[in-house]
Amino acid sequence: MVLRRALVGAAIVAGVTASFLVAPSVEAAGEPDWTPPRDIPGTTGLVNPGWATAADGTDLLLWGTAGSGTDNIVHARIRLPGRGGWVDVKNRLRGSYLGISVIQPTPDGDFWAAYSINAGDYRTFLTRLDTSKRRWTKPVELFTDQPGFYHSSPQLSMTRDGTLVVSTYASAKLVSSPPVYRIAVGVKAPHGPWKNRFVTPAGEFSVGMDLAVNAKGDIVVGFIQGYNLADMTVRASTKSHRPGRTWKTATLSGAGDSQRASTAMTPGGTAVVAWTAPASGPMTAVRMATLETGRKLAPWVGRDVVTGAGQLDVQPYVVAGNDGAATVLWRQGSGVNVQLYERYWDGATLAPAMQLTPSGEDAELDALVRRPDGTALLVYQRFTLGLVSLGLEARVLDAGTATTPVTLTGDFATSGDSNSEQVGLDAAGRATLIYTHGTYPDTTFRLQTQATGPALVSGWVDGVPVRRTTVAGMPHVGRTVSCRTGFWVEKHRVRFAWTRDGHPIRGAGRHDYRIVAADKGHALACVATAQGGAADLVVPGKPRRIR
Repeated sequence: MVLRRALVGAAIVAGVTASFLVAPSVEAAGEPDWTPPRDIPGTTGLVNPGWATAADGTDLLLWGTAGSGTDNIVHARIRLPGRGGWVDVKNRLRGSYLGISVIQPTPDGDFWAAYSINAGDYRTFLTRLDTSKRRWTKPVELFTDQPGFYHSSPQLSMTRDGTLVVSTYASAKLVSSPPVYRIAVGVKAPHGPWKNRFVTPAGEFSVGMDLAVNAKGDIVVGFIQGYNLADMTVRASTKSHRPGRTWKTATLSGAGDSQRASTAMTPGGTAVVAWTAPASGPMTAVRMATLETGRKLAPWVGRDVVTGAGQLDVQPYVVAGNDGAATVLWRQGSGVNVQLYERYWDGATLAPAMQLTPSGEDAELDALVRRPDGTALLVYQRFTLGLVSLGLEARVLDAGTATTPVTLTGDFATSGDSNSEQVGLDAAGRATLIYTHGTYPDTTFRLQTQATGPALVSGWVDGVPVRRTTVAGMPHVGRTVSCRTGFWVEKHRVRFAWTRDGHPIRGAGRHDYRIVAADKGHALACVATAQGGAADLVVPGKPRRIR
């Protein structure tokens, strides 16, 4: 099958035929063990948890309860790095049909949350959980400069410098047929105002919004434009982080090509959009398009991931790797006999498709998240053809390979129901998994984590381990220098020890050290020891000669 594409403006999309070749499940190196499941105290009778893990290992748990009338009340608990206990957050989030759509952790262990309320009209708000004070900031309404539209279903992301990016559906208050749905995007630098705009055409019906942002600030919003199946077209709006760049919107498919799309943005600025096709009838193809956002005149380039594959699920999935790479996943099968497949794109070629779950079963994708090192964590649930749970499993996808499946829960007979799975990652790429366990009303929230100890990484974005500490400051007698580490994860406390030519300096046990005359001509270094989690972590120092 030759890939069909529309050529609009600067969007040049090339067709490539991809035959469906399934490779054996290649296994990569092992992963840290997962802890056994354990119930979170005080969550009996609760369902549908919200969950996020900050870069430093702080965990946030959310759930909702009904208030008076149509009010919903949001409850929150936090668990600090290296500690096992939970701390309740003072409740101040409530509103008509309120539901937090997305949580964005910050590097320092706080959490942004975006949500909508419907009190006769949909409005979108943003708030921040200050974990040190254990309280939410006063919610701020977004997109107030677009009074002719209701705003709902926000998505939220954050760049390395703390810039926030929010996208929402903007439905016109003026009733029309077909209705007008646009997509609005707001961008706010740490000390700047909100800059809002529409990224979809006026007077059109746009759905299927999916926002992706990388650490540098490159943005892609994928969406489906068209009210009827025959008109549905895959489109995307992008913006480079480079100064002076403007938003660009392109058409990626022909009319009637898809109902759903998934987007990703690589660290280097390659936007990736994947979708299933066609929009009506049995879906038999998965397609993707890529764009190098950093190049002003770069076109979108399209290719077939799978063609002639039989019946596919409507929703595809894509996760970014490194250096322009990405992995596309989809569900394929007939009835309830459905398996998960993936295909890796290295930026130039597609690897053979790989089946991830056994034949003769049903598989449900529960979580797919990118880790700081560019690999992806996949969590899924297997079912018999009678839809009886066979339990949750996890695999790590790495450049076309996959680790051996790790069993997280047993089958229904031994573990019961597992629903509403949520996954969080810290800066070192270690995962936490929460889910609703049991059958309502006999439910509880259950938690599993990868075995953790303190970690020291170069940053919350890349997760590269720090091998040695360094001495920062002027290396002269009388000056004060500091023990420079990196980004601590899962630490409870850190001890510092200074050495002179490899020998401990008595009384020098702080982060800073004042150089004395006895240090002149010798090599000064510091050693950092972190406590917390499963074990201590000792990080040796890189010596520096004192002049």
